[in-house]
Amino acid sequence: MQEQVALLQGGQQIGDFVIEAEQGRGGMAVVYRAQQVSLKRTVALKLMLPQISIDPQAVVRFQQEAQHAARLSHPHIVTIYGTGELTLPNGLTVPYIAMQYVAGATLRELIQHEPVLPEQAIMILTQVASALDYAHSYGMIHRDIKPSNILLSTTGIAYLTDFGLATAIGSGSGLTRSGMVIGTPEYMAPEQAEGRGSIGTTADVYALGLVLFEMLTGTLPFTADTPMGVMLARLLHPPRALHDLRPDLPPAFATVIETALARDPAQRYPTAGALVAALHALEPTPATARNESNDAPTLLVAAVAAYSPPLTATPVIGPTVSLPDEHVPLVATPAIPLSPTPAQPASAAARPTAHHSRTDNMLLGYGLISLGVVALLLTLLMRINPLAMRVSIPLLLLTGTLLSILALVQSLRQRGRAGAEQHVQRTRLLGVIGVGLLLLGGLSAARMPDRIEREGRPEFAAAVAPPAIIADVPPIPQLPFDAQGSELLTQARTALAAGDYATAQALIAQVLEREPQSGLAHTLAGHAYLLQAASTADKPQRTVAAQKAQAAYRRAQVLLGQSNAELEAGLGWVYRYLGNFREARPYFKRALDFDDEHVPALSGLAWTLYDSAEYRRAAKLFEEALDELDADADPAAGQLYLGLGQALERMQDYDDAIEAYEQAIELDPQLGYLTQEIARLERFR
Repeated sequence: MQEQVALLQGGQQIGDFVIEAEQGRGGMAVVYRAQQVSLKRTVALKLMLPQISIDPQAVVRFQQEAQHAARLSHPHIVTIYGTGELTLPNGLTVPYIAMQYVAGATLRELIQHEPVLPEQAIMILTQVASALDYAHSYGMIHRDIKPSNILLSTTGIAYLTDFGLATAIGSGSGLTRSGMVIGTPEYMAPEQAEGRGSIGTTADVYALGLVLFEMLTGTLPFTADTPMGVMLARLLHPPRALHDLRPDLPPAFATVIETALARDPAQRYPTAGALVAALHALEPTPATARNESNDAPTLLVAAVAAYSPPLTATPVIGPTVSLPDEHVPLVATPAIPLSPTPAQPASAAARPTAHHSRTDNMLLGYGLISLGVVALLLTLLMRINPLAMRVSIPLLLLTGTLLSILALVQSLRQRGRAGAEQHVQRTRLLGVIGVGLLLLGGLSAARMPDRIEREGRPEFAAAVAPPAIIADVPPIPQLPFDAQGSELLTQARTALAAGDYATAQALIAQVLEREPQSGLAHTLAGHAYLLQAASTADKPQRTVAAQKAQAAYRRAQVLLGQSNAELEAGLGWVYRYLGNFREARPYFKRALDFDDEHVPALSGLAWTLYDSAEYRRAAKLFEEALDELDADADPAAGQLYLGLGQALERMQDYDDAIEAYEQAIELDPQLGYLTQEIARLERFR
């Protein structure tokens, strides 16, 4: 059966694709370079092998690869163009994935020829780490990080591919069960090798550490005669020492790898970006400094070009899609020149000076810049979450002090050196930044000393939890219920309004026994479960109730044959109570597309924007929601004024925040604790 796929030769057309050449073959699929006729572009066409396509679970995995990757738009993740089925010349139909074609080689092909230079390894890992952290931010674990799944273009750009084994964070895949081992044995984290039902993002960090070790040494830190033996080795033995294979590398490299390969996931780097940051912080030694960092892209481009398969047609590298503003990569991607830059020769006598200069540059570049970034992040954290001020202000002051001192010391060390005047000026500028951070920390500490105490109180934390205001269930329209069914629905609505959610759920269950196809009853059931989720502080109970609400809303959509503002807003609140604010936002927006005056949607989107530190937009939506309510009589308006006040306070608009809090207390006496907040804010007027 495998030979039947090999019959696809250059020039043959299947569907919308003209085959050019076979690029690679694995146990599940074969990849061709092909031309997509309709769009006149070069693609990588991945066809499932016919003998594999008879396995339904394998087909689902194959389709899952496309679905997972298609959700991600990142410069270092291969772009998915489309998926479907194609009929081969012999009449067999197989699934396919059309994706971005990358002219170059896999990292596996590069490693097979020779170990990768440290500068090249860091460059490759930086790009892959940015893709991994981006995927993790979408709640996706790759689970199959290995050199053959990392593509290197002829211009030195790295791409992560093959999301066929990816799964959601914190859950097992629907295609796996607890105890089943999923992944490539040589690159599995210990928790994968043990077949745990749920793994975290640090499993990918572990695999990235293995890839780094292999790039530097040409081999893996665990060896055995069989793949299963390799899996067992990582559970029983420590990894081989990097120094034994690469004594020329500084010990700090080994420390980074040992941290990434910690058997306990909690002891590893928390993100791929943190691993890369540790690599960038390494100071070069004479052994590793022989190649200027600026030459690394050129060397990588040359290496990939040397090991790339010959092309029979002009390659077209697919587009790299810019990231949306709210998903900026966590790790910056280095700019890689498209043409080599000749290295500047240096005499033997000049090398020690060059080395000291580079050492100083590394110290400034990684010491000062990283300290500055930490300080700026702390400043941002103060604005987003004032609860962090107890720690952030002292750290901000300490960071500014260290930055200023380090800049001054480096400036004095460089003074008088030939050609170092520009370097001294840059260092002084960083010193000025350090002083500025000191002033910022001092002003923050002086202006709001009592906010630290205020924000730490439990009653304030309780106030930040936004209420769901979908309690205002619309009147039940006249539907073909019998008299008893209508009476049960009316009683359920009354119980909901009274906060008796258990009774409401029991009454709705009776209605559904009589009329299981009632979209209205399922909608009301969703409201009942959602309000139950909103009313409990117990997280497991809240999660169960939210999941039941989600199922009820989905069922209502199916039975009604369409969605509406009420259902979309309900689903948005469901995702909020499940802690997935990113998923909640589009539901609220769709609800407002149905009805731009829908108060639950306005409120939900406002709270979601507030949680994302978009305070100005949140305040505007809180005001719009209040405009739609009878603010003088509706108790729900009190919660909206609470949200408005908190948004205004974050914007440091204390006068309007106080006014909003006063309105909240007047409408909802349970918010009386806000009088203490008002008293504190009075001092800032």
